[in-house]
Amino acid sequence: MDLVFVIVRAVHVVLAVFWAGTVFFVATFLDPSVRAAGPAGARVMQALQQRRFTPTIITAGAITLLTGLALYGRMAAVSPAWARSPIGMMLGFGALAGVAALATGVLVSRPTFRRMSALIASSPESGPTGDQQAEVDRLRGRLRLALRWTAGFLLVAVLAMALARYV
Repeated sequence: MDLVFVIVRAVHVVLAVFWAGTVFFVATFLDPSVRAAGPAGARVMQALQQRRFTPTIITAGAITLLTGLALYGRMAAVSPAWARSPIGMMLGFGALAGVAALATGVLVSRPTFRRMSALIASSPESGPTGDQQAEVDRLRGRLRLALRWTAGFLLVAVLAMALARYV
């Protein structure tokens, strides 16, 4: 193996662990805690946005996908039959799940989180008005659903990658 392959694989694995681990943490612990905290939880979400949480996670996901595609492409170029082998198909399936996770994050979670943060930031110091709160609640529900889908897609991707050599 050459050094570039090893480095690309290391970057892929480290960022995949960061991406999936963060999404699993948010879906399992942070989101329920934020909901339980009520208005204070909304401020936590706003603070996350100020720290570039969403762009960081999306960037980690994008680099994970790009490095994964580079690794897959290299293996398929060396041995075209590899892509049709059980391991190649399992890794390809995992890659599709990763693409679905990133697409859900970029196309649903990101704009929803931005809209929700903007509403919370524009609300009076005493908290969102009735209409604003109704919209925040609707957006929070949409974000929660997108988060669950993203976590599910990432779980499939992680399992496919972890188990590919055993099929």
